[in-house]
Amino acid sequence: MSHANRWAVFGLFFFSGSCALVYQITWMRLFRLVMGNTVFTSATVLTAFMAGLALGSFIAGRLTDRTAHPLRTYAWLEVLIGLCGFGLAPAFTAAEPLYAWLYALLSESPLLLSIGRFLVSSALLLLPATLMGANLPLLSRFMTRRVDSMGRDLGRLYALNTLGAAVGAAIAGFLLVPTLGVQNTLWTAAAANLIIGGAAFALARTPVSLAVSDNSPAQRGNLVALWALALTGFASMVYEVSWTRTLAV
Repeated sequence: MSHANRWAVFGLFFFSGSCALVYQITWMRLFRLVMGNTVFTSATVLTAFMAGLALGSFIAGRLTDRTAHPLRTYAWLEVLIGLCGFGLAPAFTAAEPLYAWLYALLSESPLLLSIGRFLVSSALLLLPATLMGANLPLLSRFMTRRVDSMGRDLGRLYALNTLGAAVGAAIAGFLLVPTLGVQNTLWTAAAANLIIGGAAFALARTPVSLAVSDNSPAQRGNLVALWALALTGFASMVYEVSWTRTLAV
């Protein structure tokens, strides 16, 4: 794959990250209609979003090395995310009677009501979040040409995706939702995912050599590093929820 095409893939992943955070912001606004403007809404969306990312990454991580065309698979994922984006608002409307039933049944028990709302909301968000989580392992496999350049390639990939996420969060919160409304913002992100998927299909026609990695057994130090990363992720989400509640004041 040419240098220009590689950077085109980096660009696609930048916009993919932007779309992901546009979804997260609009999901929070959408679910406030049934859960209220409380920290529980943010916590529910974040939990479902991050759990889906983790599940998608885990599944894709186990299957990536068996995929002969990771960029093409990434393109299909973007298309499916876009379709989920178009379908979430109707799915949410269809679930409104269930939320009403939960309120009528559990209104005297705020804890059980919150748990019920959390489970329904998580069920609606888990599929698109899981699809998003599968993107990074696939593109990591595709973009890493050599083992000795793995750190640089993955660093660029994750940095651009995270930068795109920051841009998407800012645009969604300050521009898209106030201007277009929640539903139109969702549809805008969904359309962007379809465009990203189409562009990825076009780039997937270019032949590329995948990196060869060794399959040596994991060392004990790797397990410690994984648990350290898990604790880091736990802390970052605690920060996000607490910062949201603090800034709400």
